[in-house]
Amino acid sequence: MLIIGAGGLAKDLLNVITEFRDEVPFAFYDDISESSTLDLLRYHRIIRSQVEAAAYFRASDHRFILGIGKPHLRKTMFDIFEGLGGQLTSLISPRAVVGSFNLLLEEGCTILPLSVVSNASRIGRGCLVHHRAVVSHDCDVGEFCELSPGATLLGHVTIGDLTHIGANATIIPGIRIGSGCMIGAGSVVNHDVPDGKIVAGNPARAISKINKDA
Repeated sequence: MLIIGAGGLAKDLLNVITEFRDEVPFAFYDDISESSTLDLLRYHRIIRSQVEAAAYFRASDHRFILGIGKPHLRKTMFDIFEGLGGQLTSLISPRAVVGSFNLLLEEGCTILPLSVVSNASRIGRGCLVHHRAVVSHDCDVGEFCELSPGATLLGHVTIGDLTHIGANATIIPGIRIGSGCMIGAGSVVNHDVPDGKIVAGNPARAISKINKDA
């Protein structure tokens, strides 16, 4: 199994992987960092190029996990590594509280310890649910979203694709947040948010629009 990235989130994933009784051979992908920055991962294989990653998929294991944050970057890496022959795979901590009734977790979800994902909700493909994040009942989270540590979605919240909910932000019941949005850390969102907006504060207010060309 290949973990895409070797930074902070990838290091967090080490803890999740070691929670499972069955040992799964894995490697990390990093074509950016200097080797001196990877000391924590020195006991694990680091794949440094897309050519090497494609060979790994053919010879060892075609599965990969997105070990990076930022929704648009996660989607970009998914496109690249699926194109190399990989298959996006979920990683769900046994220490997360995950519902068992009418819950849909699509492929490639990463759910970290101490998070809660309740019943009758959907978590879209490639989403990242950080430590202590809460997704309450009847929520619908789009693809490649990131819920930062402590983020809370209360009941019947809808989140569009590629949206980032900041640390300790709270989305009150029934709110709809569009695609490509960014919700600031600690915000309380009590009104719908259109596509592509950055909002922050308590109550949250629009502060700018995301520049898609940036």
